[in-house]
Amino acid sequence: MLLFLVGSKQAFEISLADVSQTQLQGKTDVMLEFHVDDTTGASEKDSLMEISFHVPNSNTQFVGDVNCPPAQVFRDKIVAMADVSDGEEAVVTFDGIAILTPWGRYNVELHLSFLRLQGQANDFKIQYSSVQRIFLLPQG
Repeated sequence: MLLFLVGSKQAFEISLADVSQTQLQGKTDVMLEFHVDDTTGASEKDSLMEISFHVPNSNTQFVGDVNCPPAQVFRDKIVAMADVSDGEEAVVTFDGIAILTPWGRYNVELHLSFLRLQGQANDFKIQYSSVQRIFLLPQG
């Protein structure tokens, strides 16, 4: 559990068991993505899909250095506590695949239970159970 305190009082908490992936965005922002159950009906309430934290270089709780800024220290602690590492090697990897949505070129890693799209700016972890269709479009 990740607790956020404001003036020594709990503001909110995040269950780290629900974190599916973390990303460092720039040098000062950390994004947490959560497992999403896309099979729930329309009667379900809103759910948190991702949250970003700004961790300035002046932060004293997550002390970093030139090579490892405080945001990276925070992300590393989340990764260690949430156990969001892959845990398994990719079965196969395809490099530089052009994808329409999300637009860009990605390295595609196929794992046993999920696929990972690794781009220059973003990484995506997609459970196979969430994939409904894949379209192969002609080049041109």
